[in-house]
Amino acid sequence: MERMKRIPEPMLEIADLSVRFAGKQVLESVNLDLYPGELVMAIGPSGSGKTTLLRAVNRLNEAYPHCNTRGQVRIRLADRWWDIYAPSTPLAELRLRVGMVFQHPNPLPFSIYKNVALPLRISLGMNPKETLLRVQRALEAVQLWSEVKDRLHDSALTLSGGQQQRLCLARVLALEPALLLLDEPTASLDFKATRHIEALFQTLKQRYPILAVTHNPGQMRRLADRVMVLQDGRCVAAMSRPEIEDPEHSRRVMEAFF
Repeated sequence: MERMKRIPEPMLEIADLSVRFAGKQVLESVNLDLYPGELVMAIGPSGSGKTTLLRAVNRLNEAYPHCNTRGQVRIRLADRWWDIYAPSTPLAELRLRVGMVFQHPNPLPFSIYKNVALPLRISLGMNPKETLLRVQRALEAVQLWSEVKDRLHDSALTLSGGQQQRLCLARVLALEPALLLLDEPTASLDFKATRHIEALFQTLKQRYPILAVTHNPGQMRRLADRVMVLQDGRCVAAMSRPEIEDPEHSRRVMEAFF
């Protein structure tokens, strides 16, 4: 008898997620499972709730006044489920394990090395030797090490936009998160830098499940394993990889909701 194939467990579960700011509904009854090896993209018009969805996963929405969140968000860490909104969940540790890369590069006004090393020293208490090894690994993972290894003590602000975004990604990866959130991370980059970053994400999704936001249909077709289409805070359509690759199907979906 042929052995049954084991179905992987999701790394992230979002169930009936709703978010309001000062009484205004921004997300309503959103559901999503994110599995290992997947890059799932949320796409939709401006104001559809895409960024709010990402921020709900690491509770960044709480940094804004009058935020009310309902529903359940869970992540699986070392075969144990964490309820992200449970009172007992340590917020600082949650944000270490759920790494987020933003639309615009945000390097710290320090050296290239210190940009990656500082969170390791402050958050994890690493000694200098451990820190150096972790910094090098992270810079290698984003294919930046060969470009900066001889100028690690130069200001991070001397890097190009694409290099700065890779540095910010390295800063997140150095903390060894369980999953990645990407908020339009190539929106401010030129074509060459964008394609470089996109190639990185295709590699990184083998190590980290990725939930990303994009406004770019071409990027969606190049990268996404699955797509959720948001409109007025609701998930109004979903596409699998074969549906994304079908030009007629994806065109109909885009025309219906954009």
